[in-house]
Amino acid sequence: MLYTIGISAFSAAMLVLHVRDAQGFGQHVDISAMEVMTVAQIHSSINDQFGHTPVRRPTNLVRAKDGWVSPGLESGVQQGTWPKVCELMGVPEFAEDPRFTTQEGRRTNQQELLKVIGDWAATKPKEEIYHTLQALRTITGYVATVEDLLVAKQLVDRQFFQTLADPALGDVVHPGAPFRMADEDWRLLPPPRLGEHNEEILGGRLGYSAEALSEISKSGQT
Repeated sequence: MLYTIGISAFSAAMLVLHVRDAQGFGQHVDISAMEVMTVAQIHSSINDQFGHTPVRRPTNLVRAKDGWVSPGLESGVQQGTWPKVCELMGVPEFAEDPRFTTQEGRRTNQQELLKVIGDWAATKPKEEIYHTLQALRTITGYVATVEDLLVAKQLVDRQFFQTLADPALGDVVHPGAPFRMADEDWRLLPPPRLGEHNEEILGGRLGYSAEALSEISKSGQT
C-alpha cells in the first residue's frame, strides 16, 4: 500500500516539476491514499480478465457478518488497548492471558488470537467492527468491495467516481485520478472504440494519404 501511494506521489511531483520548468509556476498536489488504492484495484480485475489465479497468502483477516476484517491488534496499539477490546468482545478473561497481553505475544499466537476475535466478529457487520475498534485506537481495517467503494463517504464527498456516456454501454461509472493538481482538472474520457482514431494516427501522424487509408480499410487491416 505505502509503495503504491509513494509511486503516485512521485509521479505527481515529477509532473508538477515539469509544469514548473515549462511554464514557470508551481502547483499544489493533493494525494489521497484511499483514492490511490482504489485505482490500484484495477490490477486485480485485469488479472481476472486474463484468467490469472490470484496467489493467496496467510493474513490476519477474520470473517465478519458481511465480509472480512483486519483487527490490527498485533502492532501499533497502546498497552491498555487489549483489555478494552476484551471487554468490548465480552471475553474479559482473555485480558490477562499471557498469550495476548503484549503485541509480541499477539503476533506469536496470532492464530489463537484470530480465533478469539473471529468468534465475536462473525456476529457484526464489518463497518461496525471497523469504526468500533478504530475508536479504541487500533489500526483496524476491512476489505472493501466495489459496492463499498461506490458509496464510501470520502470518495463520494470528493467526487472521485465519475459517470461517462458510452455509445455502446450507456452511462458507465469510472474511477478518477490517483492524484490532483490545483490548477488542472482531470479530464476523463471514454475508452477509444476500435478504429476511432485511425485517420488521426495513420493520416495525421504517419502521413498516409486518404486513398491509402481507404485501401487499408477495405482490406480489413484496421
